[in-house]
Amino acid sequence: MAITSVKEISDNRETAIGDDGIVRRTRSWRAVVDAATVSDYAVIDNFSTVTGIRRFSPWISVTGEVDDTVYAQELRVRDRGDFVYIIEVDYTSGKASTGGGSSPRQERERVEMARRGIEQGEQPPTDATQRQPSVEWGFTESQEALQFDLVTRKPIWNTAKDRFVPPQTRPIAYLTLKVEKNQISYDPIFYLRYANTVNSAPVRLGDYEFPPFTVLCKPITGNRDVEGRLVFFKVTYTFWFNFNRRQKNVNQVIGWKFELLNVGLNSLQLQFVDNELFQSKQAMFEIPGGGRLTQPVPLDERGFRLAEGRPHVYVGPFNRYALADLNELII
Repeated sequence: MAITSVKEISDNRETAIGDDGIVRRTRSWRAVVDAATVSDYAVIDNFSTVTGIRRFSPWISVTGEVDDTVYAQELRVRDRGDFVYIIEVDYTSGKASTGGGSSPRQERERVEMARRGIEQGEQPPTDATQRQPSVEWGFTESQEALQFDLVTRKPIWNTAKDRFVPPQTRPIAYLTLKVEKNQISYDPIFYLRYANTVNSAPVRLGDYEFPPFTVLCKPITGNRDVEGRLVFFKVTYTFWFNFNRRQKNVNQVIGWKFELLNVGLNSLQLQFVDNELFQSKQAMFEIPGGGRLTQPVPLDERGFRLAEGRPHVYVGPFNRYALADLNELII
């Protein structure tokens, strides 16, 4: 789920001063989402991400003036329809500080400092969703078939230009990133669209920006948890990184895309009519004594048999995974 547009309903701004001298104000927004069925928790969480408005955010007037004495106390969904939600935020000035108490501004600063992990001699905020995400860099290893020499980039063939059986393998290491984040909501249908997808555009994760096709997003999981009266989800994001380069152009990173050695059991043959080229069609290779090839033969860029001594040709790159804009995850 994501909010596609959000606009304040300026006519709904309300201000009241009670007998206790506390100022109470209200602001409302109209938010449009991209899913028909969404939980209120998910809408509020995404609304805070898009607008920056959350608990302890200061009141901002129509002219843009900030009032630090009045802060957001509660965010809620007041009304809802298909794809449209009305979000209401209550603001209050709180009670005057006496003795060892703290003003709304001091309380807001305390929460913000705790969110950044700065010690102030106080307990961290009770809201688990305000804690810093857990970030873990690591590696995962797997085995892959070794089809070419990693130094000379030449295919690994026997003297008859057949692949070795069984093929040689090598261990390959992938850089990984695991982020655990407490969130108000977890929408499995929304996250399903990113499972096993590769970034279609540059994406920034942590302190690094990664080029397209290099970041694989593994399935995103969420575990429900409760602290006090707060119900939230521990959401785990896992990414694998691949900086694979093209066979013939090592300066071009193709990441999770792949190339294949251009070989086949058939080739194209030219057809001539009245000594003029008419068309080319697929045909079996001719071998001495007849019969059919059982091992693929290298082909050139046109689909004909590769001439002796010419460098081998690779086709692709192909997409092994679907593409997605991982910037939409807003981690």
